[in-house]
Amino acid sequence: MSKRLLDKLETYEQIAYDGGYGDEWLETVGEGFKFYVRDCVGNNKKVTISGFEKYLDTQIRKSNNEFNEDYAKAKEYLKLQ
Repeated sequence: MSKRLLDKLETYEQIAYDGGYGDEWLETVGEGFKFYVRDCVGNNKKVTISGFEKYLDTQIRKSNNEFNEDYAKAKEYLKLQ
């Protein structure tokens, strides 16, 4: 799981930098973790890496349309590994 998450984060980051919005990506990850933990605390849920991964994927799909197109490519890339 750790390797898969690392691969996903690095792939997303590279796609964002290639698309010219790397700083937004880093902000999304940093702020996203804080908001994920806040949500877990508010709902009395355990904070987990897999939970954060799901939260991050959801936030990415909701955000930047340009990234959404690249996100689909990233998912296919990650499936091939």
